[in-house]
Amino acid sequence: MNNKLTHSLSSYRRYGFLSLCLVALLSGCSNLPTSENNLENRVQNYWNAIIAKDPITAYNYEEASITKTPNITDYVKHSGQIEFSDLKVLNTEKTSSDEAYVQIKYKYKTPLLRKSPATQTTIKERWRYLNRQWYRASEQNPTTTP
Repeated sequence: MNNKLTHSLSSYRRYGFLSLCLVALLSGCSNLPTSENNLENRVQNYWNAIIAKDPITAYNYEEASITKTPNITDYVKHSGQIEFSDLKVLNTEKTSSDEAYVQIKYKYKTPLLRKSPATQTTIKERWRYLNRQWYRASEQNPTTTP
């Protein structure tokens, strides 16, 4: 009887352990970001940094942070001249495994023109997948849409 009880407890422990491993494995897989979700998150984080006037954080989402052209000092010097707000990612379109276009809508205004109202626009930006991460492409030919 004692041997049977020990065997039964051993089986429960083994199955319990295997069940916990399976749950951990499955929950870990469900949290892995898909490439599209990761792209959209990176676009949102980049633009949140731009809106917050945090060029150092924004630079880390730029392809330039890898190529160092421009370097961070030059990047920071030329940032913050336009105020952005009300950003919304409308669409992401992967054109290949390492390139995507992202359509975004936002408002912008130039602080130097104090009386001018914010203008809303929609553009399409190019993003590149480099070193297992999405970056805003250095060469942009943004398409403005009505």
